[in-house]
Amino acid sequence: MRDFIPYTVIILPLHCKVVRDQRARGLVVVPYGIDIGPGLVELAVQRHAEHADNFVVADAWAWNPQRQWDFVYSMLDLSPPDMYCVWIDRLLGLVAPGGRLILGAYGSTSRGIAPEQPGQVLRSCGLEVAGTASSANANSEFAWTDVGVGR
Repeated sequence: MRDFIPYTVIILPLHCKVVRDQRARGLVVVPYGIDIGPGLVELAVQRHAEHADNFVVADAWAWNPQRQWDFVYSMLDLSPPDMYCVWIDRLLGLVAPGGRLILGAYGSTSRGIAPEQPGQVLRSCGLEVAGTASSANANSEFAWTDVGVGR
């Protein structure tokens, strides 16, 4: 995912590997994160103690932050398939002007389950796909749309 975030960012939600990758590239990343599980939020706070106030235990469907982010990342499985477009509309409201919404989907190699196709999901919601990527083992797919593109 590191290649879809090309510059200094404020990112939500946290994916710790993304933060480490971006910092290794010399970029400044201010991590934020939300999860319904307190254990995962506590782990993020431990890993990023200098940004402890940026992590929240909350239901992403009900959470109403008072700000926007340059990059917002979400896994598709946070929404049932029949609600993808509603979820994506909600996420787009969290993206700052000129920012990017990144969707990820993960399959299971051991169970033979292919990941969803986030690019197709974005298109089905009336959005233009600005880019796509997949993992080397084809177990994860990513797509992104830039704010102001499509709809």
